[in-house]
Amino acid sequence: MATMSTWGGPPGAGGDGERWSPYPVQDWSTMPAPEQPSEGGPYGGVDPGWDPPAGPNVQSGTRTHPPDLPSRHRPRWLPLLVVSLVTVLVAGALFVADQGGAGGGRTTASGYLPDDGAVSYRVQTTTTGDRTVTGKLVEESSRRTGDLVHNGLDFTLGAKVGGVVGFDRLDRIRLWRTTGTKIGSMGEPQRVRVYQVDQAVTLIADSDAAAADVYTPGLVELPADVSAGASWSSEGKVGPRAYRSDLRAEAAEPGCLRVSGTIVESVTSGPRGTPRQVTKREVAKLWCQGRGIVSEETVDGATRTTSVAASSGAPTVGVQTVDETWEWTDPTTWRRRDFELRSADPTLGPGQMTGSPGLLPSVVTASGLLIRPTSSDDLVATTPRTIDSWTTLWRMHPGGTVLSLAGFGKVVVVTTSRREAVGYTDTGVRLWTVALDDVAFRPAIRVDDRRVAIGDVAGGVRVVDVLTGAEIWHAQIAEQLSAPLVADSRVVVALDQGGTTTAFAADSGERLWTSEVSGTLGAVFGDLVVVRHEGTLDALDITSGRHRWLLPQTGTLDALQPFGDLLLAATRLDTLAIDKHGVVQQRLPAYAAVTVVGDTMVGWGTSSAEFRDRELSLRRRVDTPKRTLASVAYMAAPYRHGVIVFDVAGWAFTTWSSEP
Repeated sequence: MATMSTWGGPPGAGGDGERWSPYPVQDWSTMPAPEQPSEGGPYGGVDPGWDPPAGPNVQSGTRTHPPDLPSRHRPRWLPLLVVSLVTVLVAGALFVADQGGAGGGRTTASGYLPDDGAVSYRVQTTTTGDRTVTGKLVEESSRRTGDLVHNGLDFTLGAKVGGVVGFDRLDRIRLWRTTGTKIGSMGEPQRVRVYQVDQAVTLIADSDAAAADVYTPGLVELPADVSAGASWSSEGKVGPRAYRSDLRAEAAEPGCLRVSGTIVESVTSGPRGTPRQVTKREVAKLWCQGRGIVSEETVDGATRTTSVAASSGAPTVGVQTVDETWEWTDPTTWRRRDFELRSADPTLGPGQMTGSPGLLPSVVTASGLLIRPTSSDDLVATTPRTIDSWTTLWRMHPGGTVLSLAGFGKVVVVTTSRREAVGYTDTGVRLWTVALDDVAFRPAIRVDDRRVAIGDVAGGVRVVDVLTGAEIWHAQIAEQLSAPLVADSRVVVALDQGGTTTAFAADSGERLWTSEVSGTLGAVFGDLVVVRHEGTLDALDITSGRHRWLLPQTGTLDALQPFGDLLLAATRLDTLAIDKHGVVQQRLPAYAAVTVVGDTMVGWGTSSAEFRDRELSLRRRVDTPKRTLASVAYMAAPYRHGVIVFDVAGWAFTTWSSEP
């Protein structure tokens, strides 16, 4: 294949005094006059004696490594300063907004509520006669404005809750949702409780696999001015039945109240509508400040159920962290299928999805689940249900605003505006929560089978165990990050806004090298770290950081993706296929994003996608919903059989795949 440019000078150039360029030049008439050494310039310190790397059209000879390039003599600090200030302001605003909590007026009762995103692990025991069943569950809290919590409910349950609190008031009230997930049981429905928490703490709905109880008006669990010695009652309807609760609060351990009493449900019968008791439950709950319900006990006839704090978190045995290896069939044989996504309350039944998808890439796990972010900052797991629809399996809420998510086998890692990274299994169980130095807008990246790297805007770089969240090492660079981290099993590379690229040893965090190269995007490409820097692609040796080659690059760079022996640099002008010598082997159409699976690459445009093989031959082109450039990055997700393309608005999607 013909190369696109010639290294080192015009064809036939050679000898002293002739012109030299650090990158391939196709037409020397377009180049500026040579700079004198005294003039400096961006490449004034490059020794022309450094032979450019040999491409297919360059003869090999005695070669020497170039010295590290000097700092660029140009006023790059001003735009970087502006970007830094904007990043700091956005990060600070997100964090401050989250620290405002659920707000809505501080009352004594609200002091007993956990924060948004709080998590607890519990052991639940149910005894009926001689039979005892014990299980472990994890419970998360979503404590936000009513419209956000409502959008995180299955449609049928949300309709019931909205009917009680008033749909027209959702944006003016505060709700608290708890979501309980049984550990070790992927198919068992979650238990969802919804409370109104503007003043008192009032139970609106309690839904699980057995029943969905909706209280009208709500059942007051804690009055606004609750205190030891207080007693109160509530009454109303729960479905077709009448209910009455009589509760009292007693002092318990410091900062806690024990609330106990009875809840009686009845129906009317006979010509005079005489009330007839259906159930009488004895309840006792321990509420602690800032923690919510710490333990509870319910006696319903012959059945006693207790829930107490667990001594440990979620088990990690058997959780897969290695990605599945996918090998696609020939895309020319694939067919299109259109799907809708339905929500499903275990008792009230299915319905349409509420809310809207979040503006982040979705994740397909090793088990085949599709994990999608929502506009209410939940994660919702979905799976195929019928020939033309998928359904929800579980929802989780890491807290605050979800800023990124990434999949690693059967583990999903998210970062949030609460300056945290959170790990989940694809069964909806939270594995760990790690505090960060600042918010991390970019997703975690894989280092190896068990480790991932996370970079935050304050320049913190940490590598953690993806199963446990245990920190393996933590480093700090002097400036904010200017690009996503770049990593493999050898190095973790950070590009900062101060104009430096820094490589750390992946296993220890030892600082291996730094290079005066600033970048907006990078990639590991064989033994190189390739960085997009001030109109060029700079290739740095992965072990030493020394410059190997430079290549001019115009247009906004949207993706830098290795594909076999080539590196694809996708811009808004075209896409360059570059070999390991820095030689452009082929030019492809402009792509806004690139996906690689096995021997197939997909180039995503704003209204179409192209499938190409290892030789970059076009195998198929398909039309996609028209998107803006900014939204192409989260328009699709690869999976075992093909690609999922999401609708521009709403929850519908299309697959192009080999599935029958």
